[in-house]
Amino acid sequence: MKARIGFLPSRREIPAPIVSYFVEQKHEFLHFVNIGFRISSILFFYFPMTLGRRPQPGYLYDDSAVLELPTPTDTGRWPAWIRIGENAAKSFVSWEKRAMAGRTKLSASGRTPPKAVRRTASGDAAEPRSALLAEPRRSKILEWLQEEGSARVRDLSAAFGVSEVTVRQDLERLEQDGFITRDHGGAYLNSVPHQVQTLSLQHLANMDRKRKIGKVAAGLVHDHETIILDAGSTTTEVANHLTERESLTVITNALNIALTLGAIPSFEVHMPGGHFKAPTLSLSGEKSAQYLENIFASKLFLATAGVSVEAGLTYPSFADLPIKQAMIKASNEVYLVADSTKVNRNSFTRLGGLDLIHAFITDDGLADADAKAIERLGIKIIIAS
Repeated sequence: MKARIGFLPSRREIPAPIVSYFVEQKHEFLHFVNIGFRISSILFFYFPMTLGRRPQPGYLYDDSAVLELPTPTDTGRWPAWIRIGENAAKSFVSWEKRAMAGRTKLSASGRTPPKAVRRTASGDAAEPRSALLAEPRRSKILEWLQEEGSARVRDLSAAFGVSEVTVRQDLERLEQDGFITRDHGGAYLNSVPHQVQTLSLQHLANMDRKRKIGKVAAGLVHDHETIILDAGSTTTEVANHLTERESLTVITNALNIALTLGAIPSFEVHMPGGHFKAPTLSLSGEKSAQYLENIFASKLFLATAGVSVEAGLTYPSFADLPIKQAMIKASNEVYLVADSTKVNRNSFTRLGGLDLIHAFITDDGLADADAKAIERLGIKIIIAS
């Protein structure tokens, strides 16, 4: 009698006793495989995690069974495959303890883990670690736009050290407030078209103080001198009080100042090239700085966005720094002209310390303590009253 086994090659016949043996023994065989699998699972998965109950030589203790294990070798060390599993488990337990300790510490201090903060934050607080600085950052961005007229998202992101998503949210808020209009990849100041058409400046606050400063500064200029006038509302007032002078040579990066003084026949007005900035009606950049390399002037009247003993002279953007540095280098005397509201105020980027200037012309709103601190640096204070 012969029987056909389906899992063997076709038309292959095996004697019936052999087939009967396989059928009778299959349960024992499967039972043996099952036991082997369980033992392997215990040895490789359970044992490394039970460091607190290190087995006595020869045995692994479990709640339901006692399994015989290899004993330590003659050197007193456990076999390598056991040591490897134990070391891995120790590393895991050490990591788990540190993680739990960190969570306990955060819980006790009332703080939320950073990832959780970022997940729960929305809207204006897209980046919680800078959330408290969101309003100051928007103010700085607005100052940047008021100085440059426009800006690209990627440039603002790099300058302020935040993501482009955060910058877009800041620009969206400024647009809602009516200051700017967002465009492809950036934004521009809403007042720019009107300013350019009317040749008006963006910063027109404290004009009474600026006029007084301009009059005093102009009184320091003599006929036939060569001077440099920086761009700005205060330096514009200096230019407005120079119309009675004779034969001045004026170098300026301000379009409105050039038009005002260029109308006087005895004046010689020079302008550098460079990038045009609508809010300040000025030219800036590396090209502007190169123009001043071989020029010498007796006086420079320098504008600033902020001045302090600690930070020095600060400005809303990087673009103006090269030409201002070149102006200072080309001048024999440097007069800073700024109203007292800019004292102890810091803008976005730093030009340098107060040692760059020789005198500071401001109004009578300057505090005595600030005046003394500036004078201690060897800088002359001139009050316009």
